[in-house]
Amino acid sequence: MTATVPRTGLRTHLRRAARAAAATLAIAAMVLPASAAWADTTEETEEAATITVDLAPTGGGVLSEGETAHAKVTIVNSTGDTLSEARAVLELGRTPLASSAALATWLASGTASGGFGVIDSTPTDAVAAGEELTIDLFAGPDQLGEPASGVYPLRAQITGATTGPDDALVHHVLDARSVVLFTRVERSVALLVPITLTPVDGGLLTAEELAEATGPEGC
Repeated sequence: MTATVPRTGLRTHLRRAARAAAATLAIAAMVLPASAAWADTTEETEEAATITVDLAPTGGGVLSEGETAHAKVTIVNSTGDTLSEARAVLELGRTPLASSAALATWLASGTASGGFGVIDSTPTDAVAAGEELTIDLFAGPDQLGEPASGVYPLRAQITGATTGPDDALVHHVLDARSVVLFTRVERSVALLVPITLTPVDGGLLTAEELAEATGPEGC
């Protein structure tokens, strides 16, 4: 599902980016040392004519076993040209980030060890000049697999996006990065076994008889 809304200015865009950065830092603080803190140093001005992509996992990016992942991808077109229809692809890294340095490298440069798998994709509408488009992407347990607990790289890519006339097309490579934290729920299993015994005196079992029946060598 996609929705196009008029761009409300730089302030709205920066608030969304700040929320995404805060979620990322909260996840990192749960699993990494304090030295893992990371901040986005990208500067943006009102006059910049660019096309940007934001990736924001819902729920702070924290997933328990069996849950469905939900991420919002927002394309902001601050150029004077319409961005063509394209495709949004959500990819999950299959190897957890092993350290604070790995986390910082991933967020800064998009480099992470291990491969990626596509967990959802959808066509996108065109984005007119000065507007933005928000896309909802989902991935259920079948798409996510059964990852071990840890922080995993999450990436959104917009493929096939162009601007300009047919005789002067500009092809855009657009992506955004974030992370998700997978937590596995520990479960305990209780087993009930009925005990059928005949008391020695024909009445109720004595404490000694019950202890002997339920002990390691009992029935």
